[in-house]
Amino acid sequence: MELNLCWWNMGLSPPIRSNKKINIEDIGLAKQYLGKMIKKRALDIVALCEISKKENLDFKQLACELNMEYIDLSGRIGRIFIDISLMYKMSKLEFISSKFLTKLQPDNRTIRVGVSVVFKEIENQKIITLFLSHWPSVLSADDKIRRIAAQELRNSIDKLFENQGKDAQIICMGDYNTEPYSDSMINTLYATRDYHIIKKKR
Repeated sequence: MELNLCWWNMGLSPPIRSNKKINIEDIGLAKQYLGKMIKKRALDIVALCEISKKENLDFKQLACELNMEYIDLSGRIGRIFIDISLMYKMSKLEFISSKFLTKLQPDNRTIRVGVSVVFKEIENQKIITLFLSHWPSVLSADDKIRRIAAQELRNSIDKLFENQGKDAQIICMGDYNTEPYSDSMINTLYATRDYHIIKKKR
């Protein structure tokens, strides 16, 4: 079954402490644009980041208008914020579970790795696992932190392959805040959009 996917960093509520008031006009414009994009591209899964519980009611309403389900995946673990939500077509997918992915460091600092979301694909009854990530920006963390996040995500992916076999259905989406050819992406996460690198590693 074909799935059309979208990731959008909305920039409404970055995962930091802030007293900034959300502009109602910004939310309205975002809803309008997102609605048009979902219809035009026939999107089945839309992952949103930099969105908090404050805006969830607005986008849950949009999902309802589009006959989609909305899952609020935002939350807080210690001092870090998870700022991800998800819209999906109920006609194609059945939600099973979700889980925050974090990595606790020896200095008690918690690194935000992402959220895993498990679906059952309705047509063929296959299990699909999404790994949704919003890694720390270059302004708040160095490359070492993103390498740790990449390694923890890679570990989660490898565990799925061990448990479900080589045909496990896995999708990674996110704002990784690093270049596609960075060490974190290519040599730690083993992810790339470059066909030549994939062919070379086979």
